[in-house]
Amino acid sequence: ENQKEYFGRGDEEYQKIKKKTLNWIKKKSGQDYVIAVPGAATTAAIIALNSFVEGNALVINTGYYSTRWFNYLKKTKVAKKTDFLSYDKFIKKKNLQKYKFIIFVYVETASCTKFDIKKIHKKCKSLGANLIVDATASIGLESNHKLADVIFFSSCKGLFGPTGLGFIAYKKIIKIKSSPDF
Repeated sequence: ENQKEYFGRGDEEYQKIKKKTLNWIKKKSGQDYVIAVPGAATTAAIIALNSFVEGNALVINTGYYSTRWFNYLKKTKVAKKTDFLSYDKFIKKKNLQKYKFIIFVYVETASCTKFDIKKIHKKCKSLGANLIVDATASIGLESNHKLADVIFFSSCKGLFGPTGLGFIAYKKIIKIKSSPDF
């Protein structure tokens, strides 16, 4: 009775549902803007990395997905320079070089590990770096996504939505850069 097909072609009911959903996601993510993208979290990640990362970047090594984002950034040269540092070393290291963006996977599904986003946020702020969080396995399940400057995720894990829809959410203070790829 409540299932309907929506195509979004000037359909007022669809527009209301879309607005309500994006506002809910904005609230849940603690961000100012939300962009829905066709495709899953990988598509959202690639668009987010290409749209925001510039200057020097550091990927915090938490496992499989962080390695994936590090390899992507190295291959594409989206950042001026990309470094890779373990979670423990990042937390403990006193003198880190200047990074404009730090990329962090909050929950690493490959190892079933949740990392401390509060510690990461605190360290990023002390370094003056922007925090980008892969929230694919944490959104809807964990708190404190508001600590990130940019997050990306899909609808199908913690949000229990359909597959094939990704999201990028970000703060007002973060500027989208011009990219020849997007």
